[in-house]
Amino acid sequence: MEYLYATANCYAFMWKVPFVRNRQIFHHRVQELKLQVPAWSPPSSGKVETEEDDGERVDPAAVEALKAELYAVDPKSLHECEAHDFEKDDDTNFHIDFLTVSTNLRASNYDIKHTERSAVKVTAGRIIPALATTTAMICGLVDVEFLKLVMGMHKEEGALDKFYNANINLATGLQAMNLFRPEPAIIRKTDLPGSVAEFTSWDKVEIDGEITLEELVQQLEAKLGGRVLRLHPSGNDKVSVYDSAQAKMLSWKIELQEGKAPT
Repeated sequence: MEYLYATANCYAFMWKVPFVRNRQIFHHRVQELKLQVPAWSPPSSGKVETEEDDGERVDPAAVEALKAELYAVDPKSLHECEAHDFEKDDDTNFHIDFLTVSTNLRASNYDIKHTERSAVKVTAGRIIPALATTTAMICGLVDVEFLKLVMGMHKEEGALDKFYNANINLATGLQAMNLFRPEPAIIRKTDLPGSVAEFTSWDKVEIDGEITLEELVQQLEAKLGGRVLRLHPSGNDKVSVYDSAQAKMLSWKIELQEGKAPT
C-alpha cells in the first residue's frame, strides 16, 4: 500500500493531476479497485527462456505490428507531462518515500534488513551529486569509445590514435579534462617452440563447453607447445587452481612399514 501511495502521487505530479495526500482516502480508493496480484504462469510454449537459449526471441511480425501501432498514434492527442526533478529535501514530493518503500520491497524479496527512511534520505543525497557529475561524464566518454568499436575504427589503420583515455577532475575547474592515448600493450617474449613467440596480458585462449581441469591443462600444453606449471584465477597469482608439483604427488606411492617413517 505504501508503494502504491508514493508511486501514484509521483505519477500525479508528472501528469498534472491533484495529489491524494490523505492516506485514508487513498486507501479507500485502492480498496474499491479490488486489485489482485496476478498469478505467475509460464510462457505459452511451456519453456522459460534463458540467456543461453539460441534462436529468435522476438517474433518479427509482432515487432512490425507494434511499429504500425506506434505510427498510428497522433502525437497531438497525447498529454504533456512534467519532469519530476529529484529533490531529497522536499518531504512533500514523495521522492524519498518512493525510494524507501522500493528499497524495502526489494530487501524483503532477498531477506535483507530494511532501511529507515532517514538512512535512505542520507544515502540518496550522496549518490545523486556523484551521478550528475564525474560519474555521468565518465559513462558518456566510455560510450563514445564503444561507438568507435561499433563503427569498426579499431580495424582501421592507426587505430591506436583514434582511441583515448581520459583524466577528469571537476574540482580544478579549468583544464578539468585531459585526453591521452592508451598505453600500448606490454609484449613479453617466450621460449616456447610453438607459434606463441610472444604474448601480452590481453591475450586469451577460448575453451568451448565445460571440461575438467586435467583436460584444460592438456589443451593448453598442446596449443602452446609447452608445459603448464601453474594456473591461477584471474587477478590473483597467490592462489593456484593447478600446480604441476602437487599433481605429481598424486602418483606417489606411500609405503607404511612398522617402526619406520612412511616413504
